[in-house]
Amino acid sequence: MRQSMGIRGAVAALAAAAVLGAVPVAQGGGFVIEGFGGIGTGPKTGNRDFDRKFGGGGGIGYRVTDQFQVLADVAAFKWEGDTTITRTSPGIIFCLGSLCFSLPGGTTTVTLTETLKNTPVFLGGRYYLFSGSIRPFVEAGVGINVLEYTAVAGSGSPDEFKKTKIGAIPGAGVEFKLGKNAALGARGRYYWVGKGLDSDTEGVEAAFLSGQAYVAFRF
Repeated sequence: MRQSMGIRGAVAALAAAAVLGAVPVAQGGGFVIEGFGGIGTGPKTGNRDFDRKFGGGGGIGYRVTDQFQVLADVAAFKWEGDTTITRTSPGIIFCLGSLCFSLPGGTTTVTLTETLKNTPVFLGGRYYLFSGSIRPFVEAGVGINVLEYTAVAGSGSPDEFKKTKIGAIPGAGVEFKLGKNAALGARGRYYWVGKGLDSDTEGVEAAFLSGQAYVAFRF
């Protein structure tokens, strides 16, 4: 009898341990899809600081635990701006013996149109600082930036430079749960990219700051 009770107790203890051990898995797990949009500001060239522009994107994640989520997403941002440039042509000097004459140079103005596109891919993770319906978080990841820069002066031919550069994307925000399988969030991200796209465009600084809102669904 005692032996039977001991066996039953051991089985019950093992069952309880199994249930308790499964709790963290139940709290985590599950895929998440996100869609987001926001304002990107910050890029500049040797001629201008670009104005703020709207961009958006989407991604997919997996909740390893209730507090940690791996995440991959892609966004698309495009900035464009015009700058008026004044060019001065050199004068002409000619001499007849000891007598010299000079003709002054002229000035012309042209419009320089610059376009910068960035399609950054984020590969990283997000860590929620607290549990509950309102959840602040920090996130960080590697940024794969697909960059394209175009400059056109007046009616001339465009100069184009394309390059993929590796950077870093830190961020922080807060998420608001909407039931069991949906959430709204707001975050700020800094898309750090090293200066320059080509030996001729070292003045292009593609790093920018973005404030974003997103919606997430878990399944």
